[in-house]
Amino acid sequence: MKMKIKASYKEKTDIPDGYADLYEEKDGKWILTGVEGIKNVEALEGTLKKERDARKAAEKESAKWKKLGDRDPDDLLKLEDENAELKTRVESGNDEDAIQKRIDAAVAREVNPLKRKLEEVAGERDSALEKSTELSAAMINSKIDKALTTAASSVKVQGSAIADVLMHRGKFEVTEDGKVVTRADIDGLTPGLDAESWLSDSKESRPHWWALSAGGGATGGTGGGNQNGNPFTSRNATEAARLVGKDPGKAEKMAQAAGFPTVRDAMQAMARPKAKNA
Repeated sequence: MKMKIKASYKEKTDIPDGYADLYEEKDGKWILTGVEGIKNVEALEGTLKKERDARKAAEKESAKWKKLGDRDPDDLLKLEDENAELKTRVESGNDEDAIQKRIDAAVAREVNPLKRKLEEVAGERDSALEKSTELSAAMINSKIDKALTTAASSVKVQGSAIADVLMHRGKFEVTEDGKVVTRADIDGLTPGLDAESWLSDSKESRPHWWALSAGGGATGGTGGGNQNGNPFTSRNATEAARLVGKDPGKAEKMAQAAGFPTVRDAMQAMARPKAKNA
């Protein structure tokens, strides 16, 4: 059965071996905070709920003003004009000054406050929508990071390499049904892969992500010829991987001494198909 880590645990002893350093105690629980880009999903969801509630309240308030139907506030002004004119005719004949005064009063009393209220509600709605969009983006990134972290645990990626794995979150998207898969708009990337499948396909090009083993017939510096003690110079992938796991700083310096910009470049170069040696 595959091991998966969670975003939080009640007790520190519940955290899987090798991952305790990635958690921090908060409010009586151990929360996953040691990975760059991982956020408290529960807190994000709570904040998003507040923003959605605010947007619903704004829309409810706006609905009160939609009782005018398809008419705009000018329709109300026309009705007030007609009413004022009829009243004026009854009360004072066709006095145009009296009619204009009633029109001005109707505008000041009804239409202008209505317009101001509609503008205020529209502003609150736009603000709520903007905040909701920002939180949705944060939720998507957090969901992708969680999927990558869980998949990395399942395929036994080293804990120290998870931050490097998360740098590839831009290759993933969240589908309408909530699945995290590789995107279809990136050249050279197989679309529709889940995080675990993508990681499995990366073993050959990124072997330094995985925990190293002293077994498998490795014999240290003998047999393969570790020239000058530098496995990157002799292209000894087994010894190079062992060095990366044991002393990353030393491995970085030795890779550069062998002519590679970084350890990653060296490991990728050694992982490519090569001619058979005698």
